[in-house]
Amino acid sequence: MALPADAPAWLGALRESERRYRELASLLPQIVYEMDITGRLTFANRQAFEAFGYSQADFERGVHALDIIVPAERGRAGENFRRVMAGERLTGNEYTVKTVDGRTFPAAFYSTPMLRDGQVVGIRGLIVDITERKRAEQTLRQSEQRFRSLVENAVDAIFVHDLEGRLLDCNQCACQTLGYSREELLTMRVVDLDTRHTAEQSRQMAEQLEHQEAITFESEHRRRDGSMLPVEIRLGLLEDSGQRRVLAIARDISERRQAQQQLERSAEQLRQAQKLEAVGRLAGGVSHDFNNQLTIIQGYCDLLLRELGPEHPHYDPLTEIRRATERATGLTGQLLAFSRRQVLRPEVVDLNAVLADLQGPLARMIGEDILLDLLPGAQRGTVWVDRGQFEQAIMNLAINARDAMEAGGKLVLETRTVTLGQPGQQAPARPRPGCYVLVLVSDTGTGMAPELLDRIFDPFFTTKPVGKGTGLGLAMVYGFVEQSGGHIEVTSQPGQGSTFRVYLPLVTEATPAPATVPAPLARPAGSETILVVEDDERVRLLTARILRDLGYNVLVSPDAREALPLGQGHEGSLDLLLTDVVMPEMGGEELADRLRRARPDLRVLYMSGYADHRFVARIAADQGAHFLQKPFCPEELAARVRDVLDA
Repeated sequence: MALPADAPAWLGALRESERRYRELASLLPQIVYEMDITGRLTFANRQAFEAFGYSQADFERGVHALDIIVPAERGRAGENFRRVMAGERLTGNEYTVKTVDGRTFPAAFYSTPMLRDGQVVGIRGLIVDITERKRAEQTLRQSEQRFRSLVENAVDAIFVHDLEGRLLDCNQCACQTLGYSREELLTMRVVDLDTRHTAEQSRQMAEQLEHQEAITFESEHRRRDGSMLPVEIRLGLLEDSGQRRVLAIARDISERRQAQQQLERSAEQLRQAQKLEAVGRLAGGVSHDFNNQLTIIQGYCDLLLRELGPEHPHYDPLTEIRRATERATGLTGQLLAFSRRQVLRPEVVDLNAVLADLQGPLARMIGEDILLDLLPGAQRGTVWVDRGQFEQAIMNLAINARDAMEAGGKLVLETRTVTLGQPGQQAPARPRPGCYVLVLVSDTGTGMAPELLDRIFDPFFTTKPVGKGTGLGLAMVYGFVEQSGGHIEVTSQPGQGSTFRVYLPLVTEATPAPATVPAPLARPAGSETILVVEDDERVRLLTARILRDLGYNVLVSPDAREALPLGQGHEGSLDLLLTDVVMPEMGGEELADRLRRARPDLRVLYMSGYADHRFVARIAADQGAHFLQKPFCPEELAARVRDVLDA
């Protein structure tokens, strides 16, 4: 409608301003509205009509501002409108609005009072459709919930801390692992948990993360109870509300550490076994040759002593030579025991009974200033061992204990039956799972440093002064126990004594055989034919001489190659093959096997300075084969030959 010609100029200007305002409002993407003090909408732009579905006619009939808000929120909206009418500006009030056809959508109202002559005459504002924002917020909340769920259910401890190391957040695993509540952890710093961490390191790592994606390292966390937890930590940077934070994921690596330690122990045990095997082969070879020489010395000493008699002036010197060979024989016996090449004569024995028999000799040996305490187990500890070698092993352990208690102390011998590697129990690397009789030999002596424990069973290693020990005692014990299918280990600390643990396989299906007293050695004679095969000429000649003196018909050969046709072609009977085990080109076992093809009833007596335990097991299964340990005296040879022929 046009203005009259006499209308004031300001009225025209007002009309023009209002036109421009409406054009501008129609160009805005938001809804623009105006309402009077009664709440009736007096103006709305095109976007309002499109959004709410009102027509111009509806608008002219009157639409109240609260009509576009759902009934449940009209009370809050009315209160906010009254605040604006009182002169307050409100921004971002969110309501659910509805259209003419009943649709609803979320909207944000930005309202400001309309003033005229300083008085509020209405409200002007914008309405923004926030459907997409709400949808994005919902998606974000769901993502945050899923992320939080993942974090809370993670098997690793997760922390968030600032660049100074102050803890800002953590998950449930962190609380459970360390024993703190979330509230307690959030009052702490990284340095309170990580024993190897400092505040300066936190800053340095944060700077380092600027140039790389993540940092991974191993450390230890201190639990609430003071115990230490080995962890692998992975650090990364994250942005949180414009602030740089550090995300730390700590994984419990206790099992990994245990596995690594077990692997290292197994590797060390393998290296130890390989080292002992190498030295054992050398010791076995030396013992073989040495025992040949001792056989010669001892044999001829015995022959001379028998011929000369006690009245002869050379009888006593020869007797000393004979005693020296016995001491040397004991030394080679220790070498063979350590190298696990000694010939064992196992039997089923009750270790409780054996230790009870040893109590008196042990008490006398260790002296009156050391208390000996014997604690037998409740169950009978029956095992399959060489009783004499076991007694010698206990004596060696007791001697070491005595030497470690020069000022007196206490030696305890205890037996137990134990089962290793039960279901649900972690199986040890050594000994293998099974039932064992455990013999503990404990002392209250000076103890040993850790670096000594790694070498305690090495041959010729000793901490005793020169002349006080050969260094073969514990090596011999180790060899005997391993050869018997068991295991030995030691724990010790300086000033707190030592404990040796000897595991021997438990035997339950047999009863111990009664102890027998060996009969005095004699020289039983015979007339059978014996084939002697020995590559050492002097041992061969000595053996043949002893047997001929006893009446036997003796055939001799320096090696298996010559002995084979000799034994096969002999026209008369061949009653016994007496052969060395280790010889060049062909060994005693192969010779015996090939001769038996032609002479199935041939009996075999092997002799050697040492024998592999596998070899001893094989001949034990052969009813016609026997073994004679070098060095031997004429009486032992005579008795053993007669036993084999009469068996």
